[in-house]
Amino acid sequence: MNARNYLELEATAVLRWQSTSRQRRRWQLNKMDGVFEDETDCKRILREIKLLRKMDHSFVVKLFDIIEPSDADSFDTLYIVLEYAESDLKKVVKSAIHLQILHIKTVIYNLVC
Repeated sequence: MNARNYLELEATAVLRWQSTSRQRRRWQLNKMDGVFEDETDCKRILREIKLLRKMDHSFVVKLFDIIEPSDADSFDTLYIVLEYAESDLKKVVKSAIHLQILHIKTVIYNLVC
C-alpha cells in the first residue's frame, strides 16, 4: 500500500473512510498527533498496534497498514489504516441506550471467546 495514495485522499481529518474500487473493502485512516509527547500514550499506541496486528476476530477491526513517515527523525504524527467500523464499544457504552442483560452477556461473551 502506498502512503501517498492514502494521504492524498483524506489525510486532513482525524478519521475518514474510503472504499477502494479494486478491493471492495472500506477502510478508515486514523491520524494520531503527538505520539511521542507522553510516554504512557506512546506505550498505549504501540501496544494497540501490536495487538491489532495479531488479532483475527470478526468483532475486532483489522489493521491494514501503518503509513511510514517521510522523515523518521522528526515525525510526531502517525497514520494507521484500519477496517472501517460504523461504531465501537466505547460509543455504545457511553450512549444513552439502555442495554438488556442479554445484550451485555453477548458483548462479554464475544470479547472473551
